[in-house]
Amino acid sequence: MIRLKMLLFSLTFTVISCKKADVSPPPIPISAYGEEYQKGANDETVRLEYNRLLDLVSVAYELDYIKSKKIDTTITTFPCGISSVDSNGSGLDLVFAGECNSRILTGKASIESLNTIDWNQRSATIKINIQDYIIKFTSNNKEITLNGQFTLASSNGGLISEIIPNSGGLAHEIRGNIDITFDNDSTRTWRITQKRYYRSAGSRWEDIQLRIDGDSGYSIAETGKNKMGYDFVSNYNTPLVFYSCNSNQNWIPEFTLATGQYSYNVGTTSVNVQAGYSGEENGYTLVENCNSKRLKINWYFNNGGKVEYLEY
Repeated sequence: MIRLKMLLFSLTFTVISCKKADVSPPPIPISAYGEEYQKGANDETVRLEYNRLLDLVSVAYELDYIKSKKIDTTITTFPCGISSVDSNGSGLDLVFAGECNSRILTGKASIESLNTIDWNQRSATIKINIQDYIIKFTSNNKEITLNGQFTLASSNGGLISEIIPNSGGLAHEIRGNIDITFDNDSTRTWRITQKRYYRSAGSRWEDIQLRIDGDSGYSIAETGKNKMGYDFVSNYNTPLVFYSCNSNQNWIPEFTLATGQYSYNVGTTSVNVQAGYSGEENGYTLVENCNSKRLKINWYFNNGGKVEYLEY
């Protein structure tokens, strides 16, 4: 009888233990992320930087186009971060070098036209090859390296430089894959599907805005593996909107991420990211304007949550 009771107790303990493990699987450890949330060491920085790279390439290609067509020859310098631009027969070769907004850039990008349609016309399409594009942050010496390929297609024709004079809009469709090497030597591949829409919010050059949406069903913008090796799918809950904040009195944008929200899951953890915050550790405020400097990152674990504020 005693043996039977002991056997029943042992079986009951085993069942309860197994049941508890099934109900509450271990979350991704907070410690795996807490020390990583500084510039250049995380997935959010990658999202910001590959979009900045697409901005640089778009502007450089348009500058070359309007000069060659003698539409505008008044701007003689390329945006910060681009050291040289040369023709390669079917497009352009860009070389990145030098410090730009507390970031040291190196690497190359080649641009190739995929059809004979003028760049200001609908369906004009280019291919962009990224070669060892390295971003090093002067605040902490962290680095990320991007390699990969994009196609950029003009959905409705037009030019960024014509948005204010013509009070119009311009849409670009982006498809591509990037290989990201993080500071822990891990390399991850992301698939990018997005729609970029340039518009005018006023009559001044600084009123140019860029809205970025996911463009692959359910607002999906990126899929792949994050820095820690977990599969993810990012959804843009509301579009990311960048304000030009341009003080140079010309059409070349100086974009700041002002507003927008996206979310994704990694393992058993869900993440929600909101742009548009300002402030320091003693207090953060949602401003959603040219003073926006931080992302608010909410981590939702099985056993609680965590909030980080990442500086752009």
